[in-house]
Amino acid sequence: MKNVEIKQRAIHFCKELLHCYLEKRDFQSVKRMLAGQSSWIGTGENEISNNYAQIGRRLDEAQEKWQGRFSVINDWYQCVPISAESFAVYGELDLREVAEYPILIQMHLRFSLICRLEGVLFQLVHAHFSTPNAEQEPGEFVPQRMVQSYNRQLEQKLAERSEELRQKNLALSTLSENIPSGIFYIQTGQPDRVTYCNRGFLELTGIASRKFVEKDAQNMEKFFHPADRKRVYDSIRRQLACDIEFREECRILRSDQEVRWVVFRGKRIADEKGRQVLCCVLIDQTDARRAQEEARKKENDFRMLVENIPGGVKDCLNDECFTIRYVSDGFLSLFGYTREEVYTLFQNQYLNMIHPKDRQKVIERLKQQLSAGNTIELVYRGVCKSGEDMWILNKGRLVSEDGEEHFHCVLVDITEFRKAQEALNISEERYRIICEQSNDIIFEYNILEHTVFHSANFQKIFGYPAIEGNYPFDAVENGAIHPEDANRFLDLFDQVRSGVPYAEEEVRIRRKDNTYLWCRIQVSTILDHHGNPVKAIGKYVDIDQQRREWENLTARAERDSLTGLYNKETTRILIERSLERSKEDQHHALFIVDIDNFKGINDHLGHLFGDVVLSETAQEIQSIFRSSDIIGRIGGDEFLVFLQDIGDERMVKQKAQVLESVFHSTYSGTSREYRISGSVGIAQYPKDGSHYTELFQKADQALYYAKSHGKDNFAVYDEQIGQNCLLSWEGHSALSDSVPSEGEQKPFGEHVIEYIFKIFYENNDLDAAINLVLGLVGQCFGADRAYVFEISEDGQRVCNTFEWCSQQVDPRKERFQDIPVQLFPICQRNFDENGVFYCQDIHQLTDGFCKKIYAEDVTSFLQVAIVDQGRFTGCVGVDGCGKKLYPTQKAVESLKIIAQVISTFLLKKNTREKLDQAYQMTQTVLDQIDLWAYVIDPDTYELLYINQKTEQLVPDAKLGEFCYDVFQRRETPCPGCPLLELSAGQLQTVRRVHNDFLNLWLKVTASRMDWVNGKTVFLMSCSDLTSVETNEEEPDCPDED
Repeated sequence: MKNVEIKQRAIHFCKELLHCYLEKRDFQSVKRMLAGQSSWIGTGENEISNNYAQIGRRLDEAQEKWQGRFSVINDWYQCVPISAESFAVYGELDLREVAEYPILIQMHLRFSLICRLEGVLFQLVHAHFSTPNAEQEPGEFVPQRMVQSYNRQLEQKLAERSEELRQKNLALSTLSENIPSGIFYIQTGQPDRVTYCNRGFLELTGIASRKFVEKDAQNMEKFFHPADRKRVYDSIRRQLACDIEFREECRILRSDQEVRWVVFRGKRIADEKGRQVLCCVLIDQTDARRAQEEARKKENDFRMLVENIPGGVKDCLNDECFTIRYVSDGFLSLFGYTREEVYTLFQNQYLNMIHPKDRQKVIERLKQQLSAGNTIELVYRGVCKSGEDMWILNKGRLVSEDGEEHFHCVLVDITEFRKAQEALNISEERYRIICEQSNDIIFEYNILEHTVFHSANFQKIFGYPAIEGNYPFDAVENGAIHPEDANRFLDLFDQVRSGVPYAEEEVRIRRKDNTYLWCRIQVSTILDHHGNPVKAIGKYVDIDQQRREWENLTARAERDSLTGLYNKETTRILIERSLERSKEDQHHALFIVDIDNFKGINDHLGHLFGDVVLSETAQEIQSIFRSSDIIGRIGGDEFLVFLQDIGDERMVKQKAQVLESVFHSTYSGTSREYRISGSVGIAQYPKDGSHYTELFQKADQALYYAKSHGKDNFAVYDEQIGQNCLLSWEGHSALSDSVPSEGEQKPFGEHVIEYIFKIFYENNDLDAAINLVLGLVGQCFGADRAYVFEISEDGQRVCNTFEWCSQQVDPRKERFQDIPVQLFPICQRNFDENGVFYCQDIHQLTDGFCKKIYAEDVTSFLQVAIVDQGRFTGCVGVDGCGKKLYPTQKAVESLKIIAQVISTFLLKKNTREKLDQAYQMTQTVLDQIDLWAYVIDPDTYELLYINQKTEQLVPDAKLGEFCYDVFQRRETPCPGCPLLELSAGQLQTVRRVHNDFLNLWLKVTASRMDWVNGKTVFLMSCSDLTSVETNEEEPDCPDED
């Protein structure tokens, strides 16, 4: 009886739930009847809810969309126990809408409910509602109408597939007819019987029509040159005798008796009728033969080039003393000796020209490298005539000629590079000291590896070690960030990874006791030389007390105080956000506006009057643009306008003309009138760029063009403007700096590599030098394109960094930027053991992806690998477009030398950029820490460096002034200066001092450190202890700066 009673209670519970759901429409009661883990399937197509929250949302939506209710006309219920506490209740309901409409909704509803007894009450675990399928007839398992519809769809698919096959057949036939090679079939058993030929065969042989071929098929042999006929027909007989593929080079006689060289290839196949035929192909090689003759002529030119390589080049024997066989003039210039002095002072033994302390290391390193291959790369010091040590990078290759081994080497002076490395080490030491002394938490984020390093203050403040790996995701996953701030925290680092120069966010970070501390996270992004973000430097600042105040300051900081327009940074951020959301079919325009002759207003009418002019001009600019456009002041008299969805270029010019009229104003002074006007430079999205920096630079160039052509006008950027501005800014071209004057150099055609070395050593603009060198290489090879590809340091991405093109082909550089290595065929596996990748005919490539990349306009190419310390880092290459390249071995060796030279100078460039990044990183850290930091010359007490915090505290502090004058207003050094306490061996001292001039108690840390050129200096770090000291007894220590 107890089970029967529980089943009745289960049915009663389900009736009550359906009564609330359908008749009363009391969804709150329904929600209270749900179990914590419940599911619900309704009659709608997507009405499936898997948890309590989803069911609640579905019920709310149902109540909002339909406010009616039903009455139950008929019902029946059946209950089946599932377990001691769970029951399945199913049944049917006939429902009718309760309303006064003439036509009411009637529904036959099936339901299946699972409820569970929780204590003394039931709760719903699962609900499923359904209605019968009206299309399904009685006795049918699947609706017949549905089957018929599927059959019609299948018939349609078959018809479409048949048409597709027909089109492919037609395409194959068209391809065969239009292929440039001659194709024909010879029927087995009748060697002279031609059953098919394509148009290429007719054009190659000069035959007028297919009928001629069919009529004179028995005379097929007359098309081959008499000297080659027997050899060709022997190959055909061998093909018929056994199933082999043959290939012969032979000559044919056209109908006009012209002789053409061809490659004759054949293979036995079955034709469309199943007959055994010999499928033959004639490939015209006449042009290739002629090209080979031209290549042999050029070989002499390249031989002269290699024999007269100038600059730091040497050829020495692989013997005990590296006996010198040849050195270039550049080599002599590097060391400062004449050829006679090399012979008399060093006995022509290069080992004697290496610094004595480096000789043994060079020998050992050379043996190690030769055991792995025939290329060498050494760094050592050389003995110069001036007496100074010169650091040398020696790249070369061991070759064997006439049974004698010797080295071909390129030497580069890297003394400045070594000094730069020392400066980098000093910078890293300075960074370590700053991190230790800062009160904030400094961190360094490795964007590529998703790792982060925090200073020791993190554990001091929060009570547990900082998370280092899979950052920032693990920090959120492990609960270090407040849940409400997690998305903003992740968005901050998304911005950093996207390359935003600076970003900050305020979030709550968990302490060890599970309370949270409000912190401002400030991050500055560091970009590599391609503009890609690689690292970021940031800090956590405690803002628990100041958060509301900072929010107000941030809001006010978006605007320029004088004009009310956006300031420069906010303008940039707003434009970047707009560009990120933009699509390629949208058209935007970026205007840079400069007030002409504004300096005269300031100088003669006063700065206050000038401020009024700026304010009124800003209002006028705002009045002619839409509220959706972004308008900002980016300099003293410069404004920036970003027009979104402006339309075509005609509308852009109309808007520029209206904008110009704003500036036509005249102001009267005491003795004359001052007239202002406006110049406008315009760049357009996406034609001129898709990023803020690109658009800004090109609009700036257009502005320069407008101002240089009389002012009071506007200019829309184009390639001509860009070229004119480039020449105007540089003041000279790379060509004029690199090519020697007539009479000083040998003829151009014989000494290209000599010119190349001159270009690199005499041109300060490395990018321009490389582009000029590529042009010379392309011309020597008779190529249509010459280029450099570089692989990123992490080996993951490829960029086409330099490119020269002839007038006959289009550039491809912009298309090959930042491409994953796995998606591009520039990889080491394609190069042979000598670092060469040569393809005479693109159609012969077996790598399908290589074909897809190159076959667009490239016919033939030659590429030489760039290797840095054994690591493949890119290549230098030339392309033939519409023609084939036939380089000789000497030409290839010359291109290898050129590639080594380019890679060497690229190494110096990349190192310089890394040093710039390190400097930016150190500067960012110094400006962000909450300390007064400055560097003092201990011999003179002059200030060598001042950080931003110090400049804010003492605005009149300047480099080169004396520290005791700037900070204490004294005429002599302070008696208790911390510098006096540092002994010769002591590295650091810490003191509490009082500064009378600033009336502050300070904690002063003096640290000994190395400066530029090995000079010893002292880094002074000061933190404010005034709030602490005023509550304590004054310490017994002297006043110091």
